[in-house]
Amino acid sequence: MTIKDFLVETETEITFICKVCNEKISQEKEGFYNRRLGFKIREHLSSYHGMSEKDYFCGYIQELAFCQKCGKDITSKFISLFKGFPNFCSKSCHSSSNIGKIVKSPEWRAKILEVLAVRNKSEEQRRIASSTMKRTMAKLWKSESFRNIRSKASRESCKKQWKTNSSFKEIALSKLMRAFPVKSSTIYKGVEFTYRSSLEYSFSRYLIDNNLNFHYETCRIQYEFEGSTHFYYIDYVVEVGEDLYYIEIKPSIRIFDPVNLKKFQTASRKFGDKFLVITEKELFTEGIQFLDLISSTTIESITNQ
Repeated sequence: MTIKDFLVETETEITFICKVCNEKISQEKEGFYNRRLGFKIREHLSSYHGMSEKDYFCGYIQELAFCQKCGKDITSKFISLFKGFPNFCSKSCHSSSNIGKIVKSPEWRAKILEVLAVRNKSEEQRRIASSTMKRTMAKLWKSESFRNIRSKASRESCKKQWKTNSSFKEIALSKLMRAFPVKSSTIYKGVEFTYRSSLEYSFSRYLIDNNLNFHYETCRIQYEFEGSTHFYYIDYVVEVGEDLYYIEIKPSIRIFDPVNLKKFQTASRKFGDKFLVITEKELFTEGIQFLDLISSTTIESITNQ
């Protein structure tokens, strides 16, 4: 028995009626509607009744559950509102049951492969599933309750990984110390930081040689690209007198990439002519001074080329 046995369905929507307060919770039948309805139900039970889905399930739908093979109590193995309890307590009980024998049969495996082949063959079906998932997750992330649940789950997962997975700890510590992975598989170590590219390392040496104070990857920018929100850190914040200049270092062949242009345009709107993009052409010009760079590498000069 699951919560599905207590839902009211029409052609266009599915409705859950809370047995505690009789409130109706409905969801249109499109895409992953069961998943969205399940989230609404959990949010309702938590917010209005202080109950978990297991508390509700055991209190109003099915109090106890037992293995169909050996009769062992499996109430503690609750899965979810829509799945209820498992039918068996272990893999051995499942395998030795009639259901296990059916699943192992060649006929059953052939049928499953046929279904999966049809499902995975359609490019349109995969596109629809991907689009539906994106819309669903976008809606869910707008809910503070959902964000709190995901944040808590993420924290617990990281704690577990930190205790048991040494490679996870090494990666986390390397990020903390700014030992970032780079596409070229090469890192460039300076006095205080580890840089992503030789251009960034060279620019740092340039700033140090010219007695200019700077901060490396401390300014975060939020930008929109292809319908999604992203973040990136501007490479440098450089102090010149009382002014701050925000510097992005990029190879000249990369500055016209659509995603990079979007980053530059967003930063330029925020910082105006104090945001600059410097390439190897300016950086490796002999005798050039920082003020010369300021006058020749604004975002306007790039986007107008």
